Amino acid sequence: MKFGQFEIIRWHPEVSIPQSIADTMEKIELADRLGMDEIWLGEHHFSRHGLISGIFAMLGNVAQRTKNARIGSAVVVLPWHNPIMVAEEAATIDILSGGRFTLGIGSGYQAMEFRALGTDIETARPRFREYLDVIQKAWEDGPLAYKGEFIDVEDVNVIPKPIQKPLPMVIAVSTSPESVDFAASKGLEIMVGGPTAVMGQVPQVMALWHERMEHY
Repeated sequence: MKFGQFEIIRWHPEVSIPQSIADTMEKIELADRLGMDEIWLGEHHFSRHGLISGIFAMLGNVAQRTKNARIGSAVVVLPWHNPIMVAEEAATIDILSGGRFTLGIGSGYQAMEFRALGTDIETARPRFREYLDVIQKAWEDGPLAYKGEFIDVEDVNVIPKPIQKPLPMVIAVSTSPESVDFAASKGLEIMVGGPTAVMGQVPQVMALWHERMEHY
């Protein structure tokens, strides 16, 4: 069994934002010294729910201020980002951490965040799937060429490349069999939380993922 720590840095009105972030970093450093196996950070925007809007900056800071724990994103919401830049950022974090990074990704679900970032939530799923494909191809040797619905590039020298080959990726899923099946079709692990955990459906989702992994 492994133990992990998950942070989104909720903002209490009686504590300043800089202090909230500093307190969380102190807690993360302590967890690493005490032997915590994994440190996970989640991306959120525009509310007290979470202050990690600059998730790659935070991950880089965690990479430099820890020595042993694996570091992961739970999650980077792909539809909000250029996937080529995500590939570069993730590779950089992997290098800074000495190969301790896991890229956790999701399609997002909070409509307010999508509206504020100017991204149509109706395109979240197709963007997510295409962007995942772009990221994986960007980490391959040689220049990137990709022509899809949202990304159209040719002869792009995406650097740096990750230390880990392949860099581990995890997909956040809900109870949707389609999302679980997609993760299994890519040979990727899943993470389950939020409403799915609250409703006690994690065992069923994990059982479905194992079943689909055997199928593929």
